Amino acid sequence: MRLIDFLQGKPEFNYLYDFGDSWRHKIRIGKIQSAHKDRQYPYLVSGSGRCPLEDIGGVWGYSEFLAAFENPDSEYREYYPDYFDGSDNWNPEDAELEKRRAAIARFQ
Repeated sequence: MRLIDFLQGKPEFNYLYDFGDSWRHKIRIGKIQSAHKDRQYPYLVSGSGRCPLEDIGGVWGYSEFLAAFENPDSEYREYYPDYFDGSDNWNPEDAELEKRRAAIARFQ
């Protein structure tokens, strides 16, 4: 099935990831254009923000996790010590686009 057929004229659809943590996403299609001859598909065009950790507790748990970066007394620092060691090795703003593109390329 082609994406255009799936959309049935609608520019967006909902996607539920992880029934336990209930991550709900609204996917909006900005535009559909012809394929680029110099690119293999699927291809990640853009993105923003880092993916939350698995089993972080849904939107609420992730919000608490992010708040722990500002609060040295947060209980989340106990549960995820590797992320709060001061080394700045995890940035919630970094979408890691090249890493994500490499992962998608394995399906080509």
